[in-house]
Amino acid sequence: MLVTASIVIPSGAHPYWWLLLAMLAISISLGATDGRLTTRGATLGFIVLAFGTIMFAPPLASSADGTMLRLVSGGLASASLFGLFIPYMALLTDGRRWIVPAALGLFAIAMIVKGNAASSFDASRPHPDSIFYFADTDRARARWVSLDSRPDSFTAQFFQHHVHGGWLPKLAGLATRDTPDAFLLSLTRDFASLNRGRTTEGDASLISAAPPQLKVLDDSTVAGTRTVSMHIASARKAAIIWMSVPVGVAVLGASIDGRSPGDRVTDGWAGWYWRAPAAGFDLTLKLATPAPFVVTVIDQTDGLPDNAGLAIKPRPADTMPTPFLFFDSTTLVRRTFAIGGEQLSRR
Repeated sequence: MLVTASIVIPSGAHPYWWLLLAMLAISISLGATDGRLTTRGATLGFIVLAFGTIMFAPPLASSADGTMLRLVSGGLASASLFGLFIPYMALLTDGRRWIVPAALGLFAIAMIVKGNAASSFDASRPHPDSIFYFADTDRARARWVSLDSRPDSFTAQFFQHHVHGGWLPKLAGLATRDTPDAFLLSLTRDFASLNRGRTTEGDASLISAAPPQLKVLDDSTVAGTRTVSMHIASARKAAIIWMSVPVGVAVLGASIDGRSPGDRVTDGWAGWYWRAPAAGFDLTLKLATPAPFVVTVIDQTDGLPDNAGLAIKPRPADTMPTPFLFFDSTTLVRRTFAIGGEQLSRR
């Protein structure tokens, strides 16, 4: 393990050197005759292990950068470090079989109490929240949307009128009004797992924003496979474009500007274009149905609008935008396009 860690992650191999030192301490502390731990050797080994655990267990738990390699190596090192205490169980429990469970129980209770006492949010540990502006040009209406379970001190200012719950897949066009709630849970992983895709929505003033544009370039069917090519562009020159086909439409494959990750049959379809060209791009969909369908396009720009009828108060020091939510504090403008006929789905 030490050799592997030294080769793969040289800067992160020091915990394994400590494990080797602890193992040597245990070996020295073993009696030469019957393999029992001597009192002096056990004390020495226990001190070494306790010091190593206190020094290296917290960094191992907190320094993982999210990569699988570091998560696995950190887990193995932590498990090995705590596993080295096993030889001392007989010494610590000899004649006092409940001392270790009682001590560990008290330690766990103390840590729970300490953790609860330090779990409040403040300027040094701000509370994450989410808010974005959503303009639906199909219905000429807008709303403030959050993926939080309830508003906090910052987002509460946005939810003053006709506040209700909703679903992110419905806003994105992947689901319709008729999609059962139980099925919506399986769709949220395509967008965000935060609050399982449930949204808090409140009415907002509709800003003057040009909607996304879509023009059908070709719609043909060969050997039972329908291919629809379309050009999509953002009149607002947005850098991120959302695209979706609602569930109920079998999509056999998709490509953008001739590039495709490979055909895969899906019930509905959703995709994003990051750093979209200002002139737009071509989307090609392969379908199994000749029936009319709809495509929802949303363009995303950074920042909340300052002309939506609300004087937005600054974010308090004890709150922050939700990390990794790429559409937090943004403006989304949606338009739905009927392909091959009138719009059939209730949205």
